[in-house]
Amino acid sequence: MSFKHQHWVWLSPETREMPTKKPPMRMPHFQIRQASLLRLEAKMGSSQFARFTCMVRSTVKDCLNDLVRVEDQEPGALEMFLNTVNERDPTVAEKYEYSWVVLAYLELYINSRRRHVWYQDRHHGERQRFMRCPEPIWKRFAQAQLSGVRLQRNSQACPRAASLNPRLPRRARKNVLGTRTTDVRKPAATKEAAVDKLIDARQHSVTAGVDPVRDFLRAIRPPLEDFYSHFMDMGIKTSADLSTLFSWPIGDQESAMRMQFDQKMNFMQLNGLVVGLRERARSG
Repeated sequence: MSFKHQHWVWLSPETREMPTKKPPMRMPHFQIRQASLLRLEAKMGSSQFARFTCMVRSTVKDCLNDLVRVEDQEPGALEMFLNTVNERDPTVAEKYEYSWVVLAYLELYINSRRRHVWYQDRHHGERQRFMRCPEPIWKRFAQAQLSGVRLQRNSQACPRAASLNPRLPRRARKNVLGTRTTDVRKPAATKEAAVDKLIDARQHSVTAGVDPVRDFLRAIRPPLEDFYSHFMDMGIKTSADLSTLFSWPIGDQESAMRMQFDQKMNFMQLNGLVVGLRERARSG
């Protein structure tokens, strides 16, 4: 019986072929206004994108103010946010150029949070639209990193947008690229200023002083501070109004609250309000 001997050749570390590192994915030069389109552009699976968005949202709560535009955030806070994201998921910075996918979803998330506050403050107000920004935020961030300046807010209207404005006369639309200049950003800028004013007023009302109505809603379990505006609409604005409400028989209080909030609160919130009124009646 004969055996065939196989000779193995072991390669030294110098002669082994090292795997080539893939270059990062280049940033797109167009706006992405939906999370679903961002997932497709970033080439992520559904579960991977869900984990990524959850990680970004939790990092925003730790590092940034979700009621302030990305361009208006503190530079140190924005840098800390990006560093924290890279620490939690180092593959993002390696896979995407300038971490553009993080900035893209950050802008979408903060805009949605600001619209949510707008709805809460205005009830059935007009939907806040996106500001017309020709340059994507990740492109402006890359330019800021290269030039060493602060991230700029790009709110300039392109000439084509002015030329296609149907509210302008035909002659003005025809000559808008020449001598006439029209500020088509004024309505959006006015609405943006209104949102900032409402947010500042809301934050000021929280820190201005003691509000008995707000304290009463906070003491209820679960807290009902989100229904503060409804109590204002009902005429319950001061401690005297609360005292008047508490002076009613407990049955009248419960029936009034159920009639007012039957279609606005869920089961836990409505029963928590009723229990809070009963406890207040026992202690009072």
